[in-house]
Amino acid sequence: GLGVEALTKRDRDWNMAEAGGGSAEGEEGAAERAWKSAEHMLPLDDAVRREVWEGCIPIRLSLCPQDVGTYDSPLPFYLQAPRMGYLPLSLSQARSYFQGYVLPVPGGDRYPGEGETWLDFKGTPLKWHIPTGVLYDLLAKDEELPWNLTIHFSAFPDKVLLPYAGEPTLQSHFKQTAKQAACLRFGNTKRVNNLSVAQMDQLWTALKGHDYAKFSSVNSEMIMPSHRGTQDMADIRRLPIRVHLPNLPVAIQSPVTPHDAEGELLSLRDALVRCLPLWPKVFKQGDGGG
Repeated sequence: GLGVEALTKRDRDWNMAEAGGGSAEGEEGAAERAWKSAEHMLPLDDAVRREVWEGCIPIRLSLCPQDVGTYDSPLPFYLQAPRMGYLPLSLSQARSYFQGYVLPVPGGDRYPGEGETWLDFKGTPLKWHIPTGVLYDLLAKDEELPWNLTIHFSAFPDKVLLPYAGEPTLQSHFKQTAKQAACLRFGNTKRVNNLSVAQMDQLWTALKGHDYAKFSSVNSEMIMPSHRGTQDMADIRRLPIRVHLPNLPVAIQSPVTPHDAEGELLSLRDALVRCLPLWPKVFKQGDGGG
């Protein structure tokens, strides 16, 4: 595997560039070299994004026994959840199906609402604000499909999960995440703030409906550089990357530039080494080592 020692020179280069240690001429030359490497990849960009977007995970939902309020337990509910979406967005029909079997809220005549619904996998509550594909890869990548989950309508684990008041909570989280990504990428949130209400509504509706064409038409305005050519690379300050690890309560986020001081584009492996310096030593080459 590639050891950390072999990366010390590159690390120094990155640190100099991030600290502004390089000359303007040197930075411009690095951006030009990086653009020449990146330019030929652009025709594949949309195809790769679409392929990733189309990924789905088959899920088998069972009602928690403590929530069953009828003589017979309901049969499981099956659904397809987009990897790029969030689990609560896939549960509308499942909630309607299971609510005919659950007990009313104690002390009232109503049934549990969206904000009281949550899922677990083998006893682990699933975080509603993490994309479905990330949750599956973290917790169940070696499990047989469909992914077996339990749906709950009571005893929301508020010490483990963030408060959830329904779809508006998730929509607000999604917009905030988009702003954070824009700030890392371009140094400000203008690209998100400048979207019209109609565009934000289209983005959210497309995410809910798993509509790549409608999502991409707005998303491209947030992520694509304003210029074409060398200035493209100069516009991108950082890559918005979060690394999730099993049994780690929070994601790791470290400043990662799109290229080094010499204009060499970063690979995914390079980015992971920047976020996780011990990663090459922990994982064997070819076993998660890439």
